[in-house]
Amino acid sequence: MSEDTDSVYYCSASLISKRGLIVLNKRPCRVSEIKEEDGKVHMVAHDILIEDKEYQNTFASDDEVGVPVVDRKNYQLQKIIKGKTLLLQSDDGKEKEIAMPTGDLGEELERAFERYGKEVMVLVISWENEEAAISFKAPEEDE
Repeated sequence: MSEDTDSVYYCSASLISKRGLIVLNKRPCRVSEIKEEDGKVHMVAHDILIEDKEYQNTFASDDEVGVPVVDRKNYQLQKIIKGKTLLLQSDDGKEKEIAMPTGDLGEELERAFERYGKEVMVLVISWENEEAAISFKAPEEDE
């Protein structure tokens, strides 16, 4: 594998669990299915940075597999630019732009920003030189 040693560590395939992280096809993925049989481990996983990308592979139980080291950070949503880009601000005041999530997450985020403005916090994960908004948190409703 050609991954940077700071962005990946290695362990035995048999130690990977469902919902755990693994590198498949040089992509950081979350395992959704595992089947162990006859000393082999078959895994189905979804890319954590690109929506709707699924990968699968079969390993010998004692094969060394890559586990991505990802960073997770919350940012305050400052603005949505043309429905395609998020302007975010970290706790230390640094601003960054990242792509707006697609699908339901993007639509829900846009509605939350229209309602709560800069009170919306966006969770961004990054691996190597890629990053993506994967969830958000809006203020709780008073009941």
